[in-house]
Formats: sequence, structure tokens, C-alpha cells
Amino acid sequence: MVQGEPPDLVPLARGLVTAAGGCPRPRVLALHKPRGVLCSTVAERGAVPVTDLLPEGARGLFPVGRLDKESEGLLLFCDDARWAQRLMDPGGLAKSYLVTVEGNPDEADLLPMRRGGSVVEGRRLEPVEVTRAGKAPRGGTRFRVVLHEGVNREIRRLFHAAGHRVRRLVRVAVGPVALEGLGPGEARELTGAEVAALVSALPVSPSGPPRAGAAGASGGSPSPPGRRRPGAGGPPRRRAGR
Repeated sequence: MVQGEPPDLVPLARGLVTAAGGCPRPRVLALHKPRGVLCSTVAERGAVPVTDLLPEGARGLFPVGRLDKESEGLLLFCDDARWAQRLMDPGGLAKSYLVTVEGNPDEADLLPMRRGGSVVEGRRLEPVEVTRAGKAPRGGTRFRVVLHEGVNREIRRLFHAAGHRVRRLVRVAVGPVALEGLGPGEARELTGAEVAALVSALPVSPSGPPRAGAAGASGGSPSPPGRRRPGAGGPPRRRAGR
């Protein structure tokens, strides 16, 4: 038993944990993506790729979703492509954001977001949780926004449709994992208890959790993004940024 962790969790090689009788859980790293950094593995137009911020020993991890260049905050990385895909599934983990907009949207502006039904890129949007979080400098307003799906720049588009430009967008939590304590560009590995809480927060999948033999689950070296390992799934499909 590991001190401070639930008794049914057993540490494995390279940070993997497993529930008694279950398949290995993934190694997960949390990173605070700064504004201006690309969710990419290569530099583009002089912008720094987010993978350059990963610590040594974590360069081969798969990104779980993405944030657009102008957004900042919590981004997760995982050593198992199948688990990364599960963590990105629409309708799965709640993603919480602190959003600063120009002006002061009234309740009528917020109603379409809360009601849902807008169509973006051919998809009908689900209702969004929007809560006022106080005033911002220069006549702005802060909101806490919670999403469960991933449509390209969804939050920015919703506020733009209401006539209010987004000044700043920070992802502050993914499921039970919070950004708190991480400065811009800093990263840390989740504890076994945190990974267990993250996995427990996922809705039940009809196909069940990824098999123990999935990429990275054996404790071997994970495949870098864009490459396939024999018998393993390819890199997960990324969800669009906010």
C-alpha cells in the first residue's frame, strides 16, 4: 500500500496505477499552457510548440485535447493513446474555464448559451453552464464556463454571437483536476489518487476501459504522437481548442 493513496491502488512502473482486479491506469501529466503557445509538436510561424514545455521523460506523451494559441491553462498529457481518447470523448469530463469578456453581457445574452441548440460546424451545441464571476478591469466581465463537448473555439464563438469579444480564456479544471498551483509553463505528474479520480469521473463506456495491452499500459516506452507501435492504436483524435 502507498501512503496517502486508497488501499485498492497499487503503483506500477513509470507512474501507472491499477485498481485491484482492473486494467492499468495511465500515466497523466498536467501542464499550464501559456498564451501564445501552439498545441502542436512542431514550431509554426515562430510560435513555440507545447511539447517543448514538457519535462525530460515526458516528450512522448499524447496531448489530451487542445487549447487554441490565444487560450491558456490546464492541458493534460497521457502515455496511452486509448486512454487519451477516452478522456477526450464528447459528453465526458467537464472542462471549466475562467473567461474575461468586453462589456457586461445581460441575461438575455447568456440565455442562448445556457439553452443550447446553436449550430457550429454542423454540430448542434449542448447547453453550457455560464456563471458570473465578477467584474474585470476596463469595463469587462468575468464568467466561469463549463463545457462537456469540444467544438472549435466554442466559447469565443458563443460570446462573439452575443456581441462580446473574449479578452482572456483560461482553462482552470478538467474533471476533478485543477490548474491551481501551476504557473505558466510549469508541469507536474498526477498522483495515483488523482488519476483514479480522473478515471472515476468518466462516464461508463459501452466498450469498457481500454485493454491492459493498449499502448503504454505495459509500462514500456510510449509511442510519440503521429507514430504507431505494432499492436497499438494510433494517436488520439484531438478535440478542437476553445
